[in-house]
Amino acid sequence: MYLASIFNVLHAHPILLYVLVGMLGLVIGSFLALVAYRLPIIMHRQWQSDVIAFINEQPNVLDEPKRAIRLLTDSSSLSLSYPRSHCDSCHQALVWYDMVPVISFLWLKGRCRHCHARIYPHHLITEMATAILSILAIWQLGMTPQGLLSLIFIWFLVVLASIDWQTKLLPDRLTLPLAMIGLAVGTLEIFTPTSSSVWGVLMGFGVLWAINACYKLIKRIDGMGLGDAKLLAAIGGWLGVGQLPLVIFIACVFGLLAGLINYQKLGKSTQFAFGPYLAMGGGIGMLWGEQILAWYLG
Repeated sequence: MYLASIFNVLHAHPILLYVLVGMLGLVIGSFLALVAYRLPIIMHRQWQSDVIAFINEQPNVLDEPKRAIRLLTDSSSLSLSYPRSHCDSCHQALVWYDMVPVISFLWLKGRCRHCHARIYPHHLITEMATAILSILAIWQLGMTPQGLLSLIFIWFLVVLASIDWQTKLLPDRLTLPLAMIGLAVGTLEIFTPTSSSVWGVLMGFGVLWAINACYKLIKRIDGMGLGDAKLLAAIGGWLGVGQLPLVIFIACVFGLLAGLINYQKLGKSTQFAFGPYLAMGGGIGMLWGEQILAWYLG
């Protein structure tokens, strides 16, 4: 009863609803920025630990190389909750009023309170993007099961796009849960029929895998990581196979434009992060895909 009254108030005052959703988006965005920054480091340290454990198990490896490899590993623990948020330059722990989304960054003028080093605006961009996209999702889909689930979908896309943009990685520990949640939602047929969701996963992965296989056959090198294929598979699980052409088209258009704009800076041998553009296509497909397809099909 109490929850229903809250929903009635929010429906009667949409501005209040959007403000609350925006505030929630800022908080979630702050957490997503933390995940995007720390998760690749945690994965890299885990990889280092696995390599060292493998080398230590080999009887023919000398002790000196073992010691040298141990020095390459930072043994300090790191997780999403430890250590506390701190300045990357002076390592001073941040107090709560230095971590208020957006406001703290603007108040400090983008610099650390203690050492005055410049703060990389990654957190600010992620917070703002998450808040804006969250508002758009509720504005377009409403306070419905579709609207609330779309927030989860969009938040996953934001953190995956951020990680890929910074590190050229799309971690399985994010893409696979996104795909499994998409299949679970598909069984409820909220966004698309169950069969379309299953085929979306299969075709999403298969299309990019086939493109990479053909490229590798011709060039003898990988042209695209399987992380992109897994991300498209996850998007297909949420939106269904029918929206995959739209998602790929949007990703290719924006990716091509970005590549042309940054051609001189990227060069011929630099890796290109395609994940952010797939995420862009997935977000547009979630919010406006049906309208775009209806318009295109007349």
